[in-house]
Amino acid sequence: MVPVVEASGLEKSFRDVHAVRGVDLTVRAQERVGLLGPNGAGKTTTLLMLLGAITPDAGRIRLLGNDLRKHRSRAMTGVGFAAGYLPLPDRQRVREALDIYGRLYGLRNPRPAIDETLERFGITHLVDRMCLELSSGQRVPVAKRQRAAVTRALRG
Repeated sequence: MVPVVEASGLEKSFRDVHAVRGVDLTVRAQERVGLLGPNGAGKTTTLLMLLGAITPDAGRIRLLGNDLRKHRSRAMTGVGFAAGYLPLPDRQRVREALDIYGRLYGLRNPRPAIDETLERFGITHLVDRMCLELSSGQRVPVAKRQRAAVTRALRG
């Protein structure tokens, strides 16, 4: 089975600072991985490289078997991401916001995926609430309370 994420020899420097040195990572389907380390350890830089937001100085990234450098669009079609600094929009209902994100990710009819994921996370009661009305734990990923934003990142 092809790994979901495969990175080898990732390196990234910013001027004289070596942010990431020789990171190798393989994540298979159904695995969950966390990057742990002190501030400045390269966790965010590694994630940004895996998401294609910044280009590694060295190394290779494959997403769902697709080389990120050569086939970026194809590689990114299976990627969902939720971060604590990317909250849901204030002036939309939860379902509307998730519908927009689903369509941005290429789902023609995101409603079944949204309904299934809301059910999985036990937050169907939030679907008609304005994002602005959600508590910070419901809006923004923090520890175990990542619910609505993680729902945005998951795809059915």
